[in-house]
Amino acid sequence: ALFQSNRRKIEERTELLNEEWSKLRIQSIPLSTTSGSLANKKARMTQLGASTTTN
Repeated sequence: ALFQSNRRKIEERTELLNEEWSKLRIQSIPLSTTSGSLANKKARMTQLGASTTTN
C-alpha cells in the first residue's frame, strides 16, 4: 500500500514538472541559443536537486 501511494505521489509530481517544463520551453523558444539552453538545463538540474532534498 505504501508503494502504491509513493508511486502515485511520484506520478503527480512528474505531471506537475512536465507541465511547468512545457510552459518554460514555450517561453524559452525565442532564446534558442546554445548558451541559453545550457543555462536552462543547468538551472533545471539545480532546481530538481533542491526539490528532491527537501522531500
